[in-house]
Amino acid sequence: MAEKPSDFDYKYEAWRGTQEHLVEIASIVRDEMQRAEKAAKENALAEMRESSDESKREAESQLRRRDGLTSGDPLTPEQQAELNQFTATVDAYDERQKESREEAVGRANRLKFGYRDRAGRFKSGQKPEFLKTTPSDAVGVEMTGSIVFQPLASITVRIQNYPWEAVTVNAHGDDPDWVSSALMPLDAAMTARQPRHVVFLRNQVTRTFVGLALWLLLIGPTANLFERFGADRLLSIPISLIIAALIALVFQNLTRPFLLTGRQPSAWREIIWATIPVLAGTLLSFLLDLVATR
Repeated sequence: MAEKPSDFDYKYEAWRGTQEHLVEIASIVRDEMQRAEKAAKENALAEMRESSDESKREAESQLRRRDGLTSGDPLTPEQQAELNQFTATVDAYDERQKESREEAVGRANRLKFGYRDRAGRFKSGQKPEFLKTTPSDAVGVEMTGSIVFQPLASITVRIQNYPWEAVTVNAHGDDPDWVSSALMPLDAAMTARQPRHVVFLRNQVTRTFVGLALWLLLIGPTANLFERFGADRLLSIPISLIIAALIALVFQNLTRPFLLTGRQPSAWREIIWATIPVLAGTLLSFLLDLVATR
């Protein structure tokens, strides 16, 4: 019974690095797909040999039936010579087909490495080195490889802020051993570019806490302000919630999953940028309270 295809998705909170780091990951994709290509070539040649062996067995069976021989009867020299000639013809044909089959599998190894610029245009090449041209304001990078010959194999790496946020690695293949071994170096390379401070800032618990804290911080001064102008204090609940949500959205945009830099990104710089909307919310709460109590 054939093994069921394996399909695994690895997800990450963020990626920080340079164009060289992108080329490093793309090179891993290329190398793993070359391993899959080698396996597909070996499988294609094995299928060809199996078909040839079957043809040889069928040729001997037909010869024996034609001359009234059983499977245990020895062949005469003339019959053996006839069979040897057929075998030589099949072997010569296989030798001619071997190179063309290998070339067909090689052409089926489809590699694509590209980026999406701020205007939404996707540009790609077939070599990892193409990603050296990725602009610093690119909104996403995609690396893909696929083999359409048995055993099927594919890898997709997405690191992007747009059209949706994603930092993922997917490997799919008919050979579970290839899938697991291909994921190991990719996971190591992706994890190495995932800073702990960004993981903390992008964590759902952190985002929820920031939004809830801002809402609680704003609801009191907003209620006092509404009361001072004769409005219902309960209106402060949805209004402060909307303000907190907007500030939390700014906080999320300042902690994007994909950031391409010309050098090692500064952790403190990102943390300071992320605290700006929180400080702005705190200042707004203070100003609202100041206006309400004057």
